[in-house]
Amino acid sequence: MSTELGGQNNGGQGGSNTGAGNQAPAGGGAAPNTGNPGSANGAGASGGNTGAGGQSWLDTLPPEYKENASIKGFKSVEDLAKSYIHAQGMIGAEKIVIPGKQSTDQDWEGVFAKLGRPESPDKYELKASESHDPEFIKSFKEAAHKSGLLPKQVEGLYGFYNEVAKKQQENLELQMKKEMDDGIANLRKEWPDSEYEKNLGVAKNAVNTFLGEEGKKWLNESGMGNNPMMIKFMHKIGLAMGEDSLKGGGGVSFNEGRESAQSKLNAIMGDSKHPYFDSSHPNHKAAVQEVGSYYSIISKK
Repeated sequence: MSTELGGQNNGGQGGSNTGAGNQAPAGGGAAPNTGNPGSANGAGASGGNTGAGGQSWLDTLPPEYKENASIKGFKSVEDLAKSYIHAQGMIGAEKIVIPGKQSTDQDWEGVFAKLGRPESPDKYELKASESHDPEFIKSFKEAAHKSGLLPKQVEGLYGFYNEVAKKQQENLELQMKKEMDDGIANLRKEWPDSEYEKNLGVAKNAVNTFLGEEGKKWLNESGMGNNPMMIKFMHKIGLAMGEDSLKGGGGVSFNEGRESAQSKLNAIMGDSKHPYFDSSHPNHKAAVQEVGSYYSIISKK
């Protein structure tokens, strides 16, 4: 195969032979043409990617090689050589062999380790949510480690889970609030005007009598204090209490007349400075019981 270097040398020799031919005696006419082969070779080799007749370097290969798709992308022998040298250098590099269908869990353990999975579940670093107890976090890390997850994958999944859980909690709270609001609205329709406040006072009196501070705390924290069914339940308890068994903080007896109870209730409701309206007042609890007693008396048929 002709090359640039081969063409230049032959051309030089041809020039020298031509000189010799000029000095040759007559009859040696072939001498002046001795440089022609060198010149022809030099012209045939111009452009290192083609051979004689303008053929590509691929055309010099046997058919089974030049038709191979893996080398068709190379524009020159130089490009092919560079690729081969690079491939040879990669032979000594560390590689990960993907286990096949018949591989065991132990085979995959080695792959996970090479990819960067921590050596133990507790090595995962997570910004744990305050709503998740340590046992949940521990179980989550163990499941992630068993599945071969990398630290970044575990962090992403945990963040996604937190967002979903947070959204679900928000939706649940909104649904509960709507149900409570709708229930209170219906209860106000069932107990119109001042009857609602009167019956609510009876229910509060029953709560103060039977549940105490701990019970009221539970009602507030759980939201059951706004549950219409709970309000109606405590109202019925307040009405069912015996006339002589329940007295308010002010010594109110159920034997007191309805008109008297209504009059005293009106006086309290008209006094904005009354302990009933000040939850921090030391007599607030007794005032609430007193008002509840008056409501119970008035509600008694």
